[in-house]
Amino acid sequence: MKFSKLNQAIGCLVVALAAPGAEASLVTLSGLGFDVVYDDQLILSGQSAPSILGNTIVFTPSQLKVESLNGSGLNSISSAYSFVISPHDGLFVAGIQVQERGDYVLRGSQSWVSLAGLASATAIGSAPLASVNASLVPNDTLPLTLRDGISHNWSASAFLNMQGLPAFSQEADVLFNLNTSLSASTSASDVGPRRAFVQKKFSGESITLSVATTPAVPEPEQWALALAGLSVLTWGLRRR
Repeated sequence: MKFSKLNQAIGCLVVALAAPGAEASLVTLSGLGFDVVYDDQLILSGQSAPSILGNTIVFTPSQLKVESLNGSGLNSISSAYSFVISPHDGLFVAGIQVQERGDYVLRGSQSWVSLAGLASATAIGSAPLASVNASLVPNDTLPLTLRDGISHNWSASAFLNMQGLPAFSQEADVLFNLNTSLSASTSASDVGPRRAFVQKKFSGESITLSVATTPAVPEPEQWALALAGLSVLTWGLRRR
């Protein structure tokens, strides 16, 4: 059953993201309690493929940056990532913590930058389809509002909580999606040099996913088999 669910998850990944005419080239990475399956044809030029250390997935979109200069108005850019998280036997995906990082520069009283993002996790093979969504929330201690012409760091996070959801508690493979957009704007009515620049980090851990796995809840047939085995054992002990 686990093998067929993974095949279904991979099929969803390929259908959802593969470019027309492109052949999927699936890569599997093994982590602590789960595997990650992704299509390396979907890794854009200049961006890193995912890597896993323990229960943490790291990937760096080094080309995601946007800039507006001297009143050129609003400019935006977006990115999308998808891959399958497949828990090891006897485990299920209980939660995913998303962390994004980058830096920005603002010069001019009417210059601004912003970020928005949505993370989602979908249990493969569930009927009806079960999904959990969470918006990226910027870190309040790193505001995107310092207009001093100096580079400042930013971060944003989201948490996907699957605890207590039956569709995720039976070793379900999970299709993970992350969509992020960055915007920068300078105003023509402002005076002096104006710049608005924002990006995800060129190096280091730009996006981090901490995946929590928990022992799966036995399915009804597993309980029945366990109880049947216990009954046989009890009968044998009584015979002795």
